[in-house]
Amino acid sequence: MKAETVKQAAKGQWLRVLTGLAPELAEAAQRIGRHVPCPVHGGKDGFRLFKDVDQSGGGVCASCGAKSDGLALLMWVNGWSFTETLTEVAKELTLPGTFNRYVPQPKAIDKPVGSEQADERKRHLFKKIVADSVSLRHPDAEPVRLYLASRGLDEGLPNFDNLRFHPKMAYRDENDAVLGYFPAMLALVEDEVGLVTIHRTYLTPEGHKAPVPDVKKIMPPLAGRKLSSSAVRLGQPGRVLCVTEGIETALAVREATGMVVWPLLSAAYMPNFQIPNGVEKLLIWCDYDQSQAGRLAAEKLAARATKAAIAVQIIEPSADNRHKSRDWLDVFNQQGVNAFKWRDAIRLT
Repeated sequence: MKAETVKQAAKGQWLRVLTGLAPELAEAAQRIGRHVPCPVHGGKDGFRLFKDVDQSGGGVCASCGAKSDGLALLMWVNGWSFTETLTEVAKELTLPGTFNRYVPQPKAIDKPVGSEQADERKRHLFKKIVADSVSLRHPDAEPVRLYLASRGLDEGLPNFDNLRFHPKMAYRDENDAVLGYFPAMLALVEDEVGLVTIHRTYLTPEGHKAPVPDVKKIMPPLAGRKLSSSAVRLGQPGRVLCVTEGIETALAVREATGMVVWPLLSAAYMPNFQIPNGVEKLLIWCDYDQSQAGRLAAEKLAARATKAAIAVQIIEPSADNRHKSRDWLDVFNQQGVNAFKWRDAIRLT
C-alpha cells in the first residue's frame, strides 16, 4: 500500500490513530499544541503535538526535532520500521487488504542518561504527596465529598486506599510555573509492580472544579512504566473485574452494581491494559461518543482478553440524540441503577 494513500485516508483521523497505536501520546492529545512530557525521553515539557495534528499527525520533540507527519511520529515513538508503521496505520483505518497481518510490538527504548536520578526524584515527590494526603473519610476531605456529591455520587464510598485528598496541591502550567495551590482528589495509578504515577482533580474548598486550565492532570510516570498498562486499582478483583475510562464513571458503576471497578483514565490507555491474574471475566463499561473512540478502544481490549482465554463483555450506553457523548455516570444520574443490566453479564458461562 502506498504511503500517500494511507496518509490521505488518515487526514482528519490522525488523533484517533496516534492514540490508538501509541497510548503514550494520550497526554499530548489532551493538550494539543502545548508542551507535555516527552513520550520517549520523559522529563516535564519536551514534546508537543502540532495544532493541526488531526490533519498532519505531526509533533515535535525538543531533543529529536520535528516529526512532520503521523508516520514519522509513530516510527519514532514505537521504534517501528516504515513498513510496520504503514501497515499498522492502514489496519487502524481498516483500509482494504489490511486484515490478519503481523502486529509489531514497540521496541524497547534505552533510558536516557540521568533517568535513574530523575526517577528517584519522582519517587520522593510521589511519596511526599501521598504522605501529605488523607483518606476521603477524613474530616478535612470535605471538598472531595462535596465534589462527588455534585456529580451525583454517594459521599459514603468505600475507603479506597488509592483515592485520597490533598489539601494544598500545587498547580503548575506548561512552563512549570506554580499558578496556585488547590484542594485536590488524588488517584494513585498502579501496575502489577506498584505506583506508576498520580492523577489529580483540582477543586475549590466548596467542592467545585478549580478555576485552572486543566482540572484533571496526570503526573509524568516513572521511566519504563506505562500508563497504558496501569489502572486506579479500586479494590481487589475476584473472578470478575469491571473497567471504565474515567474515575467518576467507575464510582458510578461500582455504586450501581457493587462490583470491583478499575478506572483506566482514558480510552487511549484501554487497549493495552494488563488484565490481572485470576480474572475470568472482564466487563468493559465503555463510553458512548460519536467518534466511536471508546467503543474501538474497548474492542481492542476485548480482543486481547479473548486471546488470553478470558471471557469479556462490552457494555455501552445507548445513544442519546441530545448529546454527542454519554458515559455510565450520565446513565446513573439520568436513569438510576435499574439501567445497569449487569446480572446476566457477570455469569461466567
